[in-house]
Amino acid sequence: MTSGFTLIAAGLFCDRRGFLNHVQILAAVFSICGNLLWSVSDKYYVSLPIAFMGIAYGLTAGSVINSVAHVVSCELYGSVISMFDCLTNFGLIVVPVLFGRLRDLD
Repeated sequence: MTSGFTLIAAGLFCDRRGFLNHVQILAAVFSICGNLLWSVSDKYYVSLPIAFMGIAYGLTAGSVINSVAHVVSCELYGSVISMFDCLTNFGLIVVPVLFGRLRDLD
């Protein structure tokens, strides 16, 4: 749910103001904080890392999809967006597992 709202807000912001690089950096910060929260949070605060990851995904999708129109021809939109989703979902699978392994080392 946070990803959906953030995606709309980030898309509108990037369409009107630009600042694609700044939104990407902000998304990376939310992603890193969300993953770090997975490794240090207690089981009662599990919703906070999920919210941070949702915000990160919404910011990333909202800024990257807007920049696709400047780089890719119209015939390749679907391929590029599906590749973006594939790589994002791969990262959403692998990174939490790595941080879980770090937490298990303690």
